[in-house]
Amino acid sequence: MAIGPEGSPDEEFHRSITEYLGEWNSRRGGGFEAVWLIGERWSARSQELRDAFSRYRIPIGFYDVGTARGREMLDELGLVSPDLPVVALRFGAQRSTLANPSDVEIAEAFGLLEPISADDVYDVAVVGAGPAGLAVAVYASSEGLRTAVVEAGPVGGQAATSSMIRNYPGFPQGVSGSTLTNQTFQQAWSFGATFLFLREATSLSAHEGHYRLGLSDGNVLSARTIVIATGVAYTELGVPELEELHGGGVFYGAAVSEAPAMRGQRAFVVGAGNSAGQAAVHLAKRAGQVTILVRGQSLAQSMSDYLIRMIGAAPNIDIAYGVQAVGGSRC
Repeated sequence: MAIGPEGSPDEEFHRSITEYLGEWNSRRGGGFEAVWLIGERWSARSQELRDAFSRYRIPIGFYDVGTARGREMLDELGLVSPDLPVVALRFGAQRSTLANPSDVEIAEAFGLLEPISADDVYDVAVVGAGPAGLAVAVYASSEGLRTAVVEAGPVGGQAATSSMIRNYPGFPQGVSGSTLTNQTFQQAWSFGATFLFLREATSLSAHEGHYRLGLSDGNVLSARTIVIATGVAYTELGVPELEELHGGGVFYGAAVSEAPAMRGQRAFVVGAGNSAGQAAVHLAKRAGQVTILVRGQSLAQSMSDYLIRMIGAAPNIDIAYGVQAVGGSRC
């Protein structure tokens, strides 16, 4: 007796292919460049902006000012020896060109700094737009509660830097952290949640039966309930020689945005958690060799089994146990 599916598999097949192509296209780049970023290849600020725009899924073109094309771009914009990096917005009626802009200046150019009134009281204010904060925004706004989310950086937090998450419910084939958090953001936004990006919460006080959040742009956000979901930050190595190279070859959680530059190169990943494992597997797709530096004698206590098996199956990943970074320099 032949055994087959009860229904047509076409729907699941087409959905899987569509998701795969969407993920492939977001990483591939190309096409229209909404933003030109012109700066030094190993500049910390250039890397920070490349990573931020990538996580916001804004199509950008990066041009190294040390190349002929990079210098031509500055000439096209009419700039002579500007402060770097230069951010040129190539959409809208008035196209802005910003020299070494702050995050607030970029947000203003994108039209993200809509004023808010302290007298306008929200039901829920969420500090942090990582997976936890986004989940709060989805559930609160879906119940009809006026919800505002404050986030100092790109949506998704640390999870958005993960190249592939394989153990999140509902994604049997895995999903990139950027896709997962971006879809959750869109879900909350579709329910009416308000997002205040590139702003930090600087103070918290009680006022006439509700709370007030002071924001880094000088505004005040009022809400009846405050949910703090600020998450975690990467542990810095604390090695002076390496910290001086931060953004110039040494990166914290930037495997997705920096992987293309690692083609054929040797890369080192410091750490033994899931973030380190995901970074190593992703970098191995482009780098010639990836070495994971681990202080302990095993990955089993800190890394998921599926990642350990993927690392073991990758021919260009090796692991150095019982070591830690104590210095370094640019070759």
